[in-house]
Amino acid sequence: MKNNRRQTTPRWLGLSISLMTLLSLSGGRWTTPPDVAAPTVRAAQVPLPPVPWTAVASTGVVDEESLSRYEATGSSITYRSTSPSLDPIVVRYNVTNPSLNQAIPGWTQLELGSAVPAAGGVVSATLFRVDPCTGEQQEICTTTNEGINPMGTCKICQFPANAINFSSAVGFLYYVRVVLDRADQPNPPSVHTLRLR
Repeated sequence: MKNNRRQTTPRWLGLSISLMTLLSLSGGRWTTPPDVAAPTVRAAQVPLPPVPWTAVASTGVVDEESLSRYEATGSSITYRSTSPSLDPIVVRYNVTNPSLNQAIPGWTQLELGSAVPAAGGVVSATLFRVDPCTGEQQEICTTTNEGINPMGTCKICQFPANAINFSSAVGFLYYVRVVLDRADQPNPPSVHTLRLR
C-alpha cells in the first residue's frame, strides 16, 4: 500500500537553517534590527526664525480724506505733485499671519522704509491691536522718520515677541497706520515699505 502523506521538513529545522543563514550573512554576529534599536537622544531642535510680514507702501488702503492729495508711484506713496495741501496723508495696512504653523509669529520689530527730503517732513508708522468685537484698538509701537534723508532710510520700533498673537483663543486683529505729513509744498515725504520681523 502506498503512503500518500507528503514528506515535510520539521518546522524547527527550517527555522534553524534560516537563523544560520542570517548569522553567516552578518559575519557571525547577531545585530539588532534598526527599528528595535535602543532610542537615541535627539538633537535639540533650534526654533526657526520668524516669517516676516511685508507690505509695499502702494498696496495700502488710503483714508478717504486723503484721496485728493496722494499718489502712488511704483512701490511708494507720496503727495500728489498737483496738490498744494499741507494736510497729512493716512494709509492703513491689514496685518495677516504669513505662517500657518505659528499663532505667535515671534515678531519684535516694526520696520518703516521711507524718505523725508525736506525739513519739517515726517513719516510715522503705528502698529495696532484691535478687539474683533468692540473695535477697540491699542497701540503696540510707533516708529517715526523725521530726519532729512532724501534717498530713504529704515526706522524701527521694538515690542515684545508675544505682543502679536493670532490664535483663535485670543482673537485680536492687527493693522499698521502710516501718516505722511509735510511742512511745505516742495520735496514731500514718501513711504516705501513696511515689515514686521
